[in-house]
Amino acid sequence: MIKKIPLRFESDRFKVSIDDIHAMQQKYCVDCTVCNGTGILGEEEFVKCICLIRFNNAYALAHAHIPPAFRDLTKQNIDPGFQQENAENLNRVAQYTKQHAKALETGFGLFIQGGNGTGKSFIATLILKRALEDGYSGYFVLMSDLVDASFAALRDPEVKRDLEKVIQETDFLVVDEIDKGFQDQHDNVQRILLPLFKKRCDYLKKPLIVTSNVMKSDIAHTVGKTIAAMFSERLAEITFTGNYRPQILGQLESEFFDD
Repeated sequence: MIKKIPLRFESDRFKVSIDDIHAMQQKYCVDCTVCNGTGILGEEEFVKCICLIRFNNAYALAHAHIPPAFRDLTKQNIDPGFQQENAENLNRVAQYTKQHAKALETGFGLFIQGGNGTGKSFIATLILKRALEDGYSGYFVLMSDLVDASFAALRDPEVKRDLEKVIQETDFLVVDEIDKGFQDQHDNVQRILLPLFKKRCDYLKKPLIVTSNVMKSDIAHTVGKTIAAMFSERLAEITFTGNYRPQILGQLESEFFDD
């Protein structure tokens, strides 16, 4: 359960949509028979209903931009075969999540590498969820979305301001598919993103967690030498193999086809 909703950054571009908020209210609060949709219990003192607690937890995950497909998944959803094959590296991830304060103090991050289907994004969200539970702020973003925002920032100072907030102010930033974004991009985009990454990693010393199909030793070919050098200094590489999904598929098949 998330202890609180860490709102350490707010942004006009990177925020929870009104439609998503209404959907969560409908799911958790509107039809609650315990509090009749008020979200509170008791008349003399403020006591949160379980529906409001669930809404707050869901909102925290949405605010961190964790993809909906991963929000309800936990490490229990990882296929046993995958766990056995990647036991050592899963243990390293678990050790990292127990030391968020130290990671934030030192700027130590992770470079999660593996092929398609190896659970890189999922594992990154598990790290981010634990950070939220511990009261830290966090954000999950595709590299391609950062590039799109950079193009918009060239024309709109407010978008540039929001981009700076996300990259610089969040405690734990996950950049998914870091290897899919920089290739053949406009020089002006790199001029915007490079200083932001550099300030986060070198000056603010905030943790960065990235996922990539490309190994860290080869990442300079896609993100450039400057960012690759920062990764080599600040990010420990953890490589996953196999497919974490079979158990998830089995659960879905059971829900749909078993009598």
